[in-house]
Amino acid sequence: MKLFTYIVNMAMDTHKRKFMEAQLQGIQNLDIHWLNAINGKKLTDHQIEESVDLNLFKSRIGREFTLPEIGCTLSHKKIYQDMCQRRLPIAKNRPMWTS
Repeated sequence: MKLFTYIVNMAMDTHKRKFMEAQLQGIQNLDIHWLNAINGKKLTDHQIEESVDLNLFKSRIGREFTLPEIGCTLSHKKIYQDMCQRRLPIAKNRPMWTS
């Protein structure tokens, strides 16, 4: 049985993807799924406001979210959404980003 594996990579970082592909070549037990990362620095204010509760983050962490952190968070959320769509057992009955 192959291990379902996500790898997140910025679309613009083609050299990093090629490096990872070379590192993973020959590993037989991985079922690799590539997802393009979300670049937080390219999000509009509207996209950020629609996607992230900035006040909740600040109240919990004690500081502002950085743009790369927002991109990283949304990229991981994208993975979880994909897991739910694929009905992967690990994602079953787990709430999505609750406050």
